[in-house]
Amino acid sequence: MNLKIRKARKEDLEEISQVEMSSGYHKKKFDFVPIIIKLFKDKKETIFILVKNNIIIGYVNVKISNKIGEINFLSIVKKEQCKGFGLKLMKFILNYAKKNKCEKVIL
Repeated sequence: MNLKIRKARKEDLEEISQVEMSSGYHKKKFDFVPIIIKLFKDKKETIFILVKNNIIIGYVNVKISNKIGEINFLSIVKKEQCKGFGLKLMKFILNYAKKNKCEKVIL
């Protein structure tokens, strides 16, 4: 299994939206792309994606401000849930926040 976490790029927008919509969290379908675009425009926000065998299966975003990391979205596609991928993203973000001098991370 080829697994990696990398910073999201604008060309990942549609796939990130599909991850969110296929996570099983939302009862109704809606266009998540404008929310992702807003995150990309905010210089304090960073989105990371989890890629398995060249397919985006999850993502997380963190906003760093005043030495506090705030996680607003973390999502894994339904068929890949309960396999430790969410934990992998959380550990990654905690390490990222630590490297960026955050004193705490909140949800």
